[in-house]
Amino acid sequence: MKSIYEKYAELLVRYSLELEKGERLLIASTYLSEPLVQEVFREALKAGAHPETWITLNGLARTLYDEGSPEQLQYTSPLYRHAIEHFEAVLSIRTPFNVRELQTVDPEKKKTASMADAGVRKVFKERAASGDLKWTLCEFPTASQAQESGFGSREYEEFVFSACFLDRDDPIGHPLGPSRGYERWR
Repeated sequence: MKSIYEKYAELLVRYSLELEKGERLLIASTYLSEPLVQEVFREALKAGAHPETWITLNGLARTLYDEGSPEQLQYTSPLYRHAIEHFEAVLSIRTPFNVRELQTVDPEKKKTASMADAGVRKVFKERAASGDLKWTLCEFPTASQAQESGFGSREYEEFVFSACFLDRDDPIGHPLGPSRGYERWR
C-alpha cells in the first residue's frame, strides 16, 4: 500500500505536472516538507525527468529584509531565473514556518524585492500561458498553517490530504477528480 506522500507525489508528477522523460523539474519548498520532496524527486525520476531542489531554511527571508542592503534586496537569483527561463516544470510546495513572519517588514523593502523579481515573474507568466512551463502549487501541512486556520495539526493535515483525495486509494481516478494543475485548499 502506498504512503500518503507516495500518492501525493504521484498526483503531482503524473497528473498535475504530467512530467515526461527528459523534462527538468524545479521542486521549491522548505525543509519542513522533506518527506514529500523526497517522494516527488523519486516519482520524477520514475517519469524519466531531471528533478532539482530549491530548499529554503527558516528565517532567511526575514534576515534578508532585516539586514540586507538595497542592492541585496534588488538581487534576483540567477539560478532561479535560469530555472524559470529553461526548465519545463516547477513545483512549489507551500510549507511556511510562520505565516506571519514577514508581517512587520517595512513595505518599501518588500516593494523593492518584489520589483527586482518582476522580470522573472513576467517570464514565468508568459511561459506558463504558452504551455512552455508546467507548474503547480500545493500545500504541505505545517503547524503554522494549522494554527492560522484554527485547526489542530492532525486535523489540518487530514483536511489538506482529503482535499487532494489522498485519503482515497486512487486520488487521480477519483470520480470527482482533483483540480488539474492547482491543488488549493482555501
